[in-house]
Amino acid sequence: MKRHLGRELALLALPVWVVAAAAWWKASGGSSPLNNGPLRLYSTGFKAVEPSPLEVSKGLVFKAKADLQVVGDPHFPIWNHVKVGPIWGTIETHLEYKTGQKWIKAPWNSGTSSQWLGGPPNEMSVALKLNGIPTAAQEVRLRGSLQYTQPYSGPIPDDWKKPKNFVSLGTDWGLELPPYTYNISIKKPGQPMSAPVVSKVPLVELKDTACFSEDGFDYNDKPERQPRFFLHLHHLSNPNWHQKPNVAIHNVHIYDREGQEIQLYYMWSRLSNGRPRPAIEDLYRGSGYAGIYDQQPFSSQMLGGDAAVPVFSERLATARPWKSYKQPFTIEAQVSDGFCWPRKVRAKFHWNPKAVDQWNQFGAPRPPTPQHQRTMP
Repeated sequence: MKRHLGRELALLALPVWVVAAAAWWKASGGSSPLNNGPLRLYSTGFKAVEPSPLEVSKGLVFKAKADLQVVGDPHFPIWNHVKVGPIWGTIETHLEYKTGQKWIKAPWNSGTSSQWLGGPPNEMSVALKLNGIPTAAQEVRLRGSLQYTQPYSGPIPDDWKKPKNFVSLGTDWGLELPPYTYNISIKKPGQPMSAPVVSKVPLVELKDTACFSEDGFDYNDKPERQPRFFLHLHHLSNPNWHQKPNVAIHNVHIYDREGQEIQLYYMWSRLSNGRPRPAIEDLYRGSGYAGIYDQQPFSSQMLGGDAAVPVFSERLATARPWKSYKQPFTIEAQVSDGFCWPRKVRAKFHWNPKAVDQWNQFGAPRPPTPQHQRTMP
């Protein structure tokens, strides 16, 4: 499953994922033995770490990390004439548990989903839901393999004998790295199932909202003026959060004045029938926005512990024109700094497509209004 560049790289509840990692492999002339042999993934292995409060709030109770590197020699004689592209690949993974003398492969469902983040040549992590595993399980393991391809672009000599792992990538080409297999121990015999204890104190609160306008495309791929929803957030323990505000927004729902939920669609991804793909699953289980958002468009008076972020990281279409829905819009979501326990927020938005947007005033200190509820009832 390919993930769009602007969205959170969190891949859930599927046996195989496609992961994109902005990584650049560089040749090294050092004496390390890792530089010998074919181009490949190298790691000391996945090691268990404590999941964050945000991950635990999503039911992800086990987490492991590995430092993955691309090592070895690509073994082709045209290094000075090619460009190295971002490495990409697939993850084959499955949960297994043991009862008696039998290992059983667990089906992927809402009780056994996983979330992968990162990739080579940096840190990669996987977090898991385990409430779908029987309590009688004696052992639990996550097994699978990483199959990555290193792409290149540039001329290929006619007399060059292509290696067996050479693959065509349209106008470019690449080398398939040998599979990197992993076998992560989650529960050993005699041990209890992972049940981490984390702080459930939300450290991010909602101070204000804004609704600006941008040009986008409607459900039928025609130009349309659309609303863009923003949150003014405050971090309760980081007075310098504004400098690099990491934000995660998930479980997003938007309603019209009548309380009817508005269905949203991706314009860049379409179903086999040509219609836009519904965004509902990603918005509910994934995020409206995740990452670090540029604060320059907003008020220069914004406090050091504050940040302004979009509810949705990209423009989304609706089944009907945006202007046909009755206002105000109500958005419910959960917000976090990417680590802390999320806070449930609920806010109303009024959109005037003809208004002059005042981005540079949003975020300036002012008393909160009653519509900005810190916690949903």
